[in-house]
Order: sequence, then C-alpha cells, then structure tokens
Amino acid sequence: MTSSSSSALPFFILVVVYAATGALAATFEVGDNQIWSIPSSPSYYTDWASRQTFAVGDSLVFNFNNGAHDVLEVTRANYDDCTTSNPIATYTTGPATVELTAAGTRYFICGVNGHCSAGQKMTLTVAAASTPSATPPSPTSSGAPTPPTTVASPPTSSTPGPSGSAPGVPGAAPSATLGTAAVAATFALTTIAAALML
Repeated sequence: MTSSSSSALPFFILVVVYAATGALAATFEVGDNQIWSIPSSPSYYTDWASRQTFAVGDSLVFNFNNGAHDVLEVTRANYDDCTTSNPIATYTTGPATVELTAAGTRYFICGVNGHCSAGQKMTLTVAAASTPSATPPSPTSSGAPTPPTTVASPPTSSTPGPSGSAPGVPGAAPSATLGTAAVAATFALTTIAAALML
C-alpha cells in the first residue's frame, strides 16, 4: 500500500503544478466592450492597455468585423509611423487571439488604410510570468500551515469606457481578481502536496 501511494504522489504534484500554472493565465478582450475599430479617442487602446497588467502566458482577444479591420503586430518604428510593411504577425479573421509568450513591449495596429493614424493602435508591456513565493509559510503550533494574510483590494478605477461600451464598466481588468484567487488556490494545493509528502 505504501508503494502505490508513493508512486501516485509525483503524478499528483504534476497535476497540482499544471493546474496552478493554468490558473494564473488571463484572457483580455482588447478594449473590454469596445470592439477593435477606430476609437473615439486616438489614445483609447493604449490607455486601456496601461490600466491592465499583462504577463507571459496571458492572451489578448481582438474582436473585429472581418474585412473591415485586421490586426498587425509590428515593430516600434512601424507602430510610430503606422507602417504596415513587414509585420511580425497578421490576423485577418476576428476574433483573433494573440498569445503573450515573452516579456517585453508589443505593438499592434490595424492595417486598413487610415485606421492606425486615426488611433486604431495599441502598445502594451508584458511582464514575466508571476509565480507564488518559493518560501513556504512556517507552520503554526498545531502543525497546520498559516493561511496568507494579504488580501488584494479590488480595482478602484472609475474611468468611463469609450462610446459604445457598456455603462458602468470600470477600466480595470476583470482578471485581477482571478489572479488573486489563483495564487490562493496555488498556495492551498502546494500545502496539500507538502502534507502528502510527509
């Protein structure tokens, strides 16, 4: 019996790590309720991106009408000049999903003539993937681990959305709460795995 339970432990740990990693990734709909189109303000998409926290493993979803718009990932020089030649990637079918696979600054424009210069462009910064602290909490006198005491406050942004967005939708990303829940779930699963190894 000991042999079968100890051989199941590595599998259980692998499942816990896989689940925790997937729980930390977030999906962002670009512009929230504003589809990828010419915005009412030239800085709308970059302003929206500046209110989000993007990390490696997250995804962007560009919702747009096929044939009316597209998404080009470009270099900074092409972004600044709204140049569509030699894009890094081209997405012509909406909704288009872009995986954020590396840390750094990313640049997106619409390649339809005149759309980029009218503000249909966005730059964003992707941070390295966040991971829970490697230092486990010290156990209490009962031997049970101490639960985390830091509670994240919900975003307090009251920036109104652009025209065409749903009323009352704050500018902050809904995935911020998911990140906090994912970290708490990771902590709980790590604690269970550690207890099983004892």
